[in-house]
Amino acid sequence: MNRIAYWTFPILILSSLVITWLVMNPLHSLETLITDQYFRFRKPHLIDSDVLIVGVDAAGVSLMEDSPSPAGVHIELLTRLAEGHPKVIVYSLQFKQSTGQRIAEFLKTNR
Repeated sequence: MNRIAYWTFPILILSSLVITWLVMNPLHSLETLITDQYFRFRKPHLIDSDVLIVGVDAAGVSLMEDSPSPAGVHIELLTRLAEGHPKVIVYSLQFKQSTGQRIAEFLKTNR
């Protein structure tokens, strides 16, 4: 009789976990399907004309790195962007140490 009592609790816990997984897994798939459909059929958001997003693909990055002065390319881009007097410029790229230092110096002197 003690053996039955000893295994009752672990079996109940394991059974509960299995049942929970079986119930939740299909619900997760249903939630994903509903979310996908929501984003597919919602009204498009209006695009703010004051926002400019510049993307640089891998080919563009390699061209900039191969140029004689990769920092110069980035500094020129930042200078041109600044001519429009934006409130904020967010620039998210990883640089080699020397390039990053030159750009940081440029930004300190040209705020």
